[in-house]
Amino acid sequence: MTAVDLSYATLIFLRTSSFAALLPPVAGRSIPIPVKIGIAAGLSLCFWNRVPMTPGIGDSLLNGPWFTMCALFEVFLGLGLAWLAGSLVSIAGTVGGMIADEIGLNVSGVTSFVDTGASTSVSQLLEALMSMLLFALNFHHVFILMLLYSFFWFPAGQLASAGSAVAVIDWYALLGTAPIAMALPLTAISLGGLVLISVIMKQAPQFNLLSFGMPLRLMLGMFALFLFLPTLLTRFAAFAQHFEHNLVLP
Repeated sequence: MTAVDLSYATLIFLRTSSFAALLPPVAGRSIPIPVKIGIAAGLSLCFWNRVPMTPGIGDSLLNGPWFTMCALFEVFLGLGLAWLAGSLVSIAGTVGGMIADEIGLNVSGVTSFVDTGASTSVSQLLEALMSMLLFALNFHHVFILMLLYSFFWFPAGQLASAGSAVAVIDWYALLGTAPIAMALPLTAISLGGLVLISVIMKQAPQFNLLSFGMPLRLMLGMFALFLFLPTLLTRFAAFAQHFEHNLVLP
C-alpha cells in the first residue's frame, strides 16, 4: 500500500467512523464503543474496495494542508449523514410531544434514548415504535447504502459535490410540516373534548375541572392515541419510504 492509498483509506475511515459514532436510529446511544469501532472498520474496508479513487487526486492527498481540510470535511459529512438519517426518528418524537401537550401528559418527562434531553412518555413510545418499524423495513441497510452512495455524491479527497442539495432542503422543510399533519386528528379530538368539558362546566358550575375534567381529557386522549396508532404507523412507514426514494436511491 502506497502513501496515497493510505491517505485515501484514512479519509474513507474518517467519514465512516463519524457516521458510526451517531448510528441512526438510536443516535449511537447505548452502543458499546468497541462495536462502533468494529462497524466503522468493517464498513471502511468494504467501501475502500468498492469506491475507486478519483483519477488525478493522488498528489493532492500528499499535501498536508489540503489533506487536513479534506479530513475535516469527511468528519463533518459523516456526522451530517448520521443526523440526516436520525431525523426519521425525530419526527416521531415531535408528533409525540404535540400529542402529549394536547392530552395533558407534557408534565411527565422521561429520558430519551435518541438524544441527551428529556421527552414525554408519548414521544418515547412513538420513538420506540418508529425505531422498531425502521428495523422491520430493513432501513439499517438503507442507511448503509446511503453512506455508500455518499462516496459517489461527495468523492473522498475532494471538496466538490456531484449531488444536489434540493432534496435535503425539501426533506428538512417536510420535517416542520409533517408532524402537524400527523398529529392533527388526535389534536382535533382533544380539542373537541375540551370544548365538551367547557360546555358541561358552563351548564353545571359545580363540575370541578381539576377533579373530572383532566381525567376525562386524559382518557379521551389515550383512547384517541390507541385508536389512531395504526394510522400513525402507516404514515411513519410512508414517511420512511419518502426518505428512501428521495434521498437515498439514485
